Amino acid sequence: MSSAKKLQPDIDRIDGLRPQSTRPRPVLAHSQSTHDYPAASFGSRAVALFIDSFLGKIFTNLMMAIVAMMDSGLIPPEGGVAGDISIDEAMVYLGVTLLVALSSIFFVTCVPMMFTGQSPGKMLMRIKVISLRGSELGIGQIIGRETIAKGFSGVLLGIGYLMALRDPEKRAWHDKKCDTRVVSI
Repeated sequence: MSSAKKLQPDIDRIDGLRPQSTRPRPVLAHSQSTHDYPAASFGSRAVALFIDSFLGKIFTNLMMAIVAMMDSGLIPPEGGVAGDISIDEAMVYLGVTLLVALSSIFFVTCVPMMFTGQSPGKMLMRIKVISLRGSELGIGQIIGRETIAKGFSGVLLGIGYLMALRDPEKRAWHDKKCDTRVVSI
């Protein structure tokens, strides 16, 4: 019997040697504090933002190509000059461009966040946006954070984003205004 006991591995010792990355991380439960999870690093947030921006740019370019093909009236006639469009046509084109850009933000970041709390970039970087209110992220909270609040964060040379470097909770301006926190999962 003593030899059988020696053949059994010491589970605690092996578990202690296992690399941290292989241990599953818990899913945020409503009963737990949002401070139980480590804040996402500034670098992982920046890479996620870059990925989302890249995907948004692809979406915007595809949509603008479709708009250009559909509305050939904005393309100057043969022999015309590119500046031969009226102010009204230019305003329509500007409005369409703004609408496409906002729909890009909505479909690339907001829609995935409504279901998972993660944009595609955040999924790849294994980070998640959580609400400090102790509930799921609301649609208004997501749209406000991803459009208006992030817009203000980037207005003055990205100072709102850079606030996360000095904040003890690593929260940017838009996180503070929308009662959110980005955590590693």
